[in-house]
Amino acid sequence: MPTINADQLRAARGLLRMSLNRLAALSGVDEATIRGFENEMQTPPRQVRDKLQAALEANGAMFLPDSTRGVGVRFKFNRRETRAISRWEGEGGSVADDDVQ
Repeated sequence: MPTINADQLRAARGLLRMSLNRLAALSGVDEATIRGFENEMQTPPRQVRDKLQAALEANGAMFLPDSTRGVGVRFKFNRRETRAISRWEGEGGSVADDDVQ
């Protein structure tokens, strides 16, 4: 699938209610690069766009390929599933080694 464009990035962040800071932390891409891409001031390399897309997809965005209606973005899960996943996050406590074998 082609990598995301600036419109899809803005739409996905809005749909997921994800802050610029959070996307930067999840993707490993600095905020200035993301802001420049969203504002269509620059187009980062494909590798950077792929990192942004992967972070958004991992958090519930689904990117729709070009069709007669154009490209798009939607929730990967329905709203009920999305709320349930949000509740589950962090439920297991902190990550650590255990003695289970």
